[in-house]
Amino acid sequence: MSSQYRGQAYASEDKSRAEVDEVYDVLDMWRFLEEGYAALGAADRARVDEANFGDPVQMPGFDAHEDQIYIAKFIIERMDGYESLKDRATRDCHSPVKARYAAMVIAFKPLRAQLSSGIHRQLTADEIIKVVKAGHLGVPQAPRRGSAT
Repeated sequence: MSSQYRGQAYASEDKSRAEVDEVYDVLDMWRFLEEGYAALGAADRARVDEANFGDPVQMPGFDAHEDQIYIAKFIIERMDGYESLKDRATRDCHSPVKARYAAMVIAFKPLRAQLSSGIHRQLTADEIIKVVKAGHLGVPQAPRRGSAT
């Protein structure tokens, strides 16, 4: 989104520039991850799933105990940004994800710079794996979907 809209989010949500930029970075990263994952063939998707503890690449949401979820809701619902993530980014994932997402964004930023070079392309399976794995370092493995907790 343009800096004009980011400025509206800063003022409207009474949040610091760093907090709002952090949420924009996370939303941008997940949009590219999900679009890239959707474009993969079956074999590459299986490799990515394996690297992601057997789960498909899909944003789990934000922790409702952190301001990120409220900033994301404002960006998506009031500013019509990142509509493709609306159902996931605005839900409470019931787990702390701020540090995980921060690690993933660090891994994603060099790739993002390449994606902004004017050549439209999707993330490759190896690039998606790199970003997903960055979020797994030092983070306890979450229970797999459908398993008893």
